[in-house]
Amino acid sequence: MKKQNLIIKIFLLIFITTLFSACTITDLSSWPVVGKYLGGETKENTTPDKEKPTGNITSEPVTLSYWGLYVPKEVMEPLINKYKKLHPNITINYEEQKPSTVAEYKEKVATRITSGSGPDIFRAHNTWFGYLNNIMASIPAEIMQETDYIQRFYNIALQSSKIGGQIYGIPLEYDQLILIYNKDFFSEAGIVNPPQTWEEFRINAIKLTKRDTTGAITQAGAGIGVVDNIHFATDILGYMFSQSDVTVPNFLDDPAALSVINYYKGLADSDNVWSLNLPETPTAFANGKVAMIFGTTETLRDISATQKTINIGVTSAPQVPSLEGSNNLTDTYWANFWMESVSKNSTNSVVAWDFLKFLSEEEQQKEYRNSLKLFETSVPAYGNKLLNTGISEEFIIPIIKGADKSTSGLIAGCAGNLSYRDSVADVVRGIKTLTEAKSTIENLLASSNIGTSGTPENCPLILSSNSTGNTPPPITPSTDNVDLKTAPACVLISPIVKGLEVTFTATINNISNAQGYAVVYGDGTTAIVNSPVFSYTYLTNGTYPVTLTPVSSIEGAKECVTSVNVTKTTIATPPPVVVTGDDIETGTSSIIVYILSFGLLLIGFALVKRD
Repeated sequence: MKKQNLIIKIFLLIFITTLFSACTITDLSSWPVVGKYLGGETKENTTPDKEKPTGNITSEPVTLSYWGLYVPKEVMEPLINKYKKLHPNITINYEEQKPSTVAEYKEKVATRITSGSGPDIFRAHNTWFGYLNNIMASIPAEIMQETDYIQRFYNIALQSSKIGGQIYGIPLEYDQLILIYNKDFFSEAGIVNPPQTWEEFRINAIKLTKRDTTGAITQAGAGIGVVDNIHFATDILGYMFSQSDVTVPNFLDDPAALSVINYYKGLADSDNVWSLNLPETPTAFANGKVAMIFGTTETLRDISATQKTINIGVTSAPQVPSLEGSNNLTDTYWANFWMESVSKNSTNSVVAWDFLKFLSEEEQQKEYRNSLKLFETSVPAYGNKLLNTGISEEFIIPIIKGADKSTSGLIAGCAGNLSYRDSVADVVRGIKTLTEAKSTIENLLASSNIGTSGTPENCPLILSSNSTGNTPPPITPSTDNVDLKTAPACVLISPIVKGLEVTFTATINNISNAQGYAVVYGDGTTAIVNSPVFSYTYLTNGTYPVTLTPVSSIEGAKECVTSVNVTKTTIATPPPVVVTGDDIETGTSSIIVYILSFGLLLIGFALVKRD
């Protein structure tokens, strides 16, 4: 019997010692009773089952459609891909619209969305929100508060898109009315500085006007005074109205409005600085037929499209003497720009607004504008006003100078507002009185008329050198100041492969005429690069065809193609040894267990010896 008890004690001694040696205090702490004395309470697992990415607005798959205008797909695609890397479940399909007129595009947007279809995201002019907000979804508070909006964008963006306490648009760019003048003509006439006031403008325009022996104008002083061959004619009138505190349509029958109309018409009728016999103002300016015209960066693009060499000057539009403004002048400006909005029918409007907010952030704004520069010779200012403080571009400085003090209105040109525009234009044409114009606009607004019926505007949609949109306005053949250029051509593109990273070097003929390079990497990614030497990292092994095309305003740029084979190189490295708090706890626990085991072992020996 004693021998049997001895065997049992030895077995239990070995079992308990082995068991304790294989455990830690943490393990024992989960045991009933034992845990109470050796480990306290069991720790909860605070590690989440699945970490959510920062800023994840939805985990469901989402597909958005986006209608753009004036912005090539090559500009938007890299930004869309960048957003998709942050939100892999979100797909955005961008489509560059190519209508024959802005009014056609406007009608298409309104009709499609009203019928229950149309895009999730679309481009809208800053003057559309007052009567088209019924087809738009407002910005959710969780995406952007009004205080954030005010800090990021100009006041006119809020004034244009805030309806009934809700905001319906985000601007990616900003533009306004400017005075464009020929510096050489000014120099020849002995005029040192561009006009600051309307009176200076009138004096300069008269001085700059030239006529032949029959009295016909050979060089107009300024494109002003009529409406039918002047781009942004009603913008000029709207600008002059705002300087005289005339809001449209409320005070169109005010005597101040009549004074504006008389002054405007008098420049052509009495001072004879312009004629209806002349071509459209951008064409006349490009051909050296007029010294001053009004416009936006769109006008500068029209002029540049003619490839004429002109010494262009740009300044703010003239002001009116005032006791309240700076330098005793008014401080008023006229905005004309595009914004982005979201359809009321979008089932993913929060996601759509999150994407637009992403586009308005500093890094994306810089990429957007820099890419746009590769397709257009003149681009608007940033929509995000915080970035415009650092711009030193000659053509942009007058645009941003008074941007926070600008106004705008229904009669803005090149926005598809034909019915509204015609109401005021008909006063200049002598068809209507100002009282009738006021009544017409009020009736249009009361019926929520989108205003796409009326006299067509010649606002060519110069979208990009890679687009198939409308062509520039016809230019009268001229041999003076023509700048003949040759399109750039890619001769060879050489890749150097290091694992998945490839450095490309392109050989370009006529490289000075290249404004950038459109690259198709063969893996579904496209990009615009500024240098013929650039790098790209692929995500997976494979052979990829690569195409590079020089971007140029000159037609005939030639592409070149190569292919690259990339393979991921892996180097086995031992995992780093990292000592954590848990390791320290485990080590401490093991020491305690070993001491307990040793104590039990001594007790066991004592019991065996006694037996």
